[in-house]
Amino acid sequence: MASTRGKIVALGKAQLLARFLQLFTPMLLVRLLDVDDFGAYRYFWLFVNTVMVFAPLGLPRSLYYFLSRESAQSRFLYVNNAFLFLLSVGIVVAIVIGPWNPLQPSFMQGMPGNAYVLPLFIVFWAASFLIEVLPAADENVRWQSNATMSLALIRSCLVLGAAWYTRDIEYVLLVLLFYAAFRLVLLFWYLCKKHSCRFWVVKRPELQAQLKYAIPFGVSTGLQSVRSQVDLWVVAALFQTGTFAVFSVAGLASQLLEVVRSSVVNVILPRMNRAHAQGDVKQIVFLNSSSNLAIGGAILPLLAFLFMFSGQVISFLFTDAYVQAAPAMRMYLVGMAILSIEMTSVLSAFNQGVFVMRLGMGLFMISVLGSYFGAVSFGITGAALGTVLSIGADSIFKLNKVCRISGMSLRKVQDWRGIATVLGCSAVAVLPSVLLVRYSGVTNQFLLLFAAAAIFVCVYLALLVATGYKWLILAYLGKETWRRPPAG
Repeated sequence: MASTRGKIVALGKAQLLARFLQLFTPMLLVRLLDVDDFGAYRYFWLFVNTVMVFAPLGLPRSLYYFLSRESAQSRFLYVNNAFLFLLSVGIVVAIVIGPWNPLQPSFMQGMPGNAYVLPLFIVFWAASFLIEVLPAADENVRWQSNATMSLALIRSCLVLGAAWYTRDIEYVLLVLLFYAAFRLVLLFWYLCKKHSCRFWVVKRPELQAQLKYAIPFGVSTGLQSVRSQVDLWVVAALFQTGTFAVFSVAGLASQLLEVVRSSVVNVILPRMNRAHAQGDVKQIVFLNSSSNLAIGGAILPLLAFLFMFSGQVISFLFTDAYVQAAPAMRMYLVGMAILSIEMTSVLSAFNQGVFVMRLGMGLFMISVLGSYFGAVSFGITGAALGTVLSIGADSIFKLNKVCRISGMSLRKVQDWRGIATVLGCSAVAVLPSVLLVRYSGVTNQFLLLFAAAAIFVCVYLALLVATGYKWLILAYLGKETWRRPPAG
């Protein structure tokens, strides 16, 4: 567990820096670009991210499954399949949305920047997507960590440099195009060094097996990701660009959960697949249960603090022009608390892609209808309603499925006592900070938030110790082994 914890920490640090820069970059962009240009920047990424949730169709993440099972001589075939598929999808999307297409979709005419930038960016971005997954699937965590940090720094420096020098959204998007091309070159180098330069070699049996495994998970993940973006598209369609810019700020907090969860899952998933190959069901469930407690112990207190101080945090980070996003952020934070109990990795290890895909299809309409009617009835805050409803339903169905395929009761598949303790400590620990902000009379916003956060952390850690979870703190520090949940 020590080596696993070291890998999680290394990858977690890298992804934490990357997510921090993705949060930090908009914080500066709102001060360098006007509200409409910033809204155009966010709209550009909304379109790109929507394409990318379906473009991979699960093939990149299928490498976690196949590379841990196949011989060294055949692994490059699965890598080739994923790369060529991503490249092909990127080219097809570029042909459809490009200005050279006489049947170009009408909504593309309102996209910001040069008409050729987005199609070319999609090609480079889709083709280079493997750089975010392949090294970790190879269990080359150090390389993945270094690449993640370096690419995040380069991207932020280029974007902010262009925005500061030109104050023009078109030049910012051109710089992003250059960055995507650089990322693709880096991927080529890694493929040649670690796998094979014969990118064109494809064999039908391996491709069929990979598609059969990956597509259900890819469709499900795509639907889940689109569900999380439906509210953004609803707001983009119903409101002005400036309002969309304000609303898009509310969802940035989700990156904090994603960095913790993805760093844990990326390291744990290969071990889950090996355990499944050995028929060790209890080990799979334990790995998921312990990783979820690790996620909850780190993210639930942060969500509690942000929930209580969302207005102050947004005002400090993004200026008062975006403080209207606070109620919507609180809605998102509830959904993120539910998402801290992650079950998809278990279903992936048990090859339950078809179930996950069907569930995603069924919940998609809940998200669409909830976001639309919520936005019409309650404005941008109501737009987040569909996302939260679908997240809750998704978690219930997946927990039930894991119980059935593992043969374990609900109380045994997760360390519910540990999660409840963390949640309770988080809720209680935030109360002294609330009293400080309300009655201290301090007007300096930075000092006030800093003092509130410091008090919150101290009280939270003290409560963990008082409730018998000091070992959880020591486990984070690498001074204690991870404990199995008490037998139910």
